[in-house]
Amino acid sequence: MKKANRGFTLIELLVALIIIGIIAGISLLSMSAIDNKARAVACLNNRATIIRALGTYRLLEGKTKNDLSLQDFIDADYKGTISNNYAKCPSKGIYTASADVTGREFVVCNVHSPSPGGEIPPGGSGNYMPGTASFGNPGIPPNSTWPIPTYDNSGTVVTNKVVFPKGSSFSYVTNGVTEYYVVINDSGIQFGRNKDAVTLDYAWGSGEITKVSTKDAVKWADVVANNLSVSKGEIVYDEVSGKYYISRQDGLNKWTPIGTGNWVEIN
Repeated sequence: MKKANRGFTLIELLVALIIIGIIAGISLLSMSAIDNKARAVACLNNRATIIRALGTYRLLEGKTKNDLSLQDFIDADYKGTISNNYAKCPSKGIYTASADVTGREFVVCNVHSPSPGGEIPPGGSGNYMPGTASFGNPGIPPNSTWPIPTYDNSGTVVTNKVVFPKGSSFSYVTNGVTEYYVVINDSGIQFGRNKDAVTLDYAWGSGEITKVSTKDAVKWADVVANNLSVSKGEIVYDEVSGKYYISRQDGLNKWTPIGTGNWVEIN
C-alpha cells in the first residue's frame, strides 16, 4: 500500500501567512523607529549648524543680535553661509527661532522638538565661542558672566600678567593692529612691557589662546554720538583712555559710562 503525500491545508497556509505578516510588521516598525531616530539626530545636528553659522556670520560681519536676529538669519537662508540641504529638517519640519530667559538663542523644529534645539552638545549649556575648537574638541561655551581679569605687575621682573578665565575674550595690539582672542584654558598670560614689540606667540606662561577676529572694536565715541546699544560680550574702544572694554550685559549705552562696573577692561 502506497503512503499518500499530504500537502498543507488551507488553515495551515493562513497561519503561516499570518506569522510572516507579524514578523514583517515588527521588522517594519523597528526599521521605522531607527529611521525616525536618525532623522531626529540629523535635525538636531542641523539646528546646531545653524547656530554655529549665525555666530560665525555675526563675528565676521561685526553684527550683534540687534543687527541680525536668529529668525532673520533663518528667513534669509542663512546668508549663504551653509547649504540649505544641510540646514533643514529631514522630516520637512519648520525651523523657527526662540530664546530662553537668559537670552540664549536656539532653533525649534515643529516636528522633532517644541523645546530648545541646536544646543552644543545636545541638551548642553549653549553655543560654543567661535575659534575655540581644536583637535576634535567642539570648543568652549561662553561664560554666563564676564569675570573681571586681575593684573599682576610686581617684583623686579618687568612683565604684565593678565589672568583670564577660560572662555573670556580680550584684544591685543601688535604693531598697531588690534587682534581679538579667546582664552581656551584658565591661565595667566604674561607679556613684556612694550606690547607692540612682542606677539602672543612669544608670550610667557601656559595660557592657551586663539584668535577670533581682526576687526576693529566699536568706538565709544560712536556709541555716544549715535545713541547705540551695546550687546553683552561686545568689545568697545575708548579713544580718550586708549583702552578696550567688554560689555558685561546687553543694552549698555551712553548712560552707562565706559569704565564703570558694567564694563570689563581688557586692554
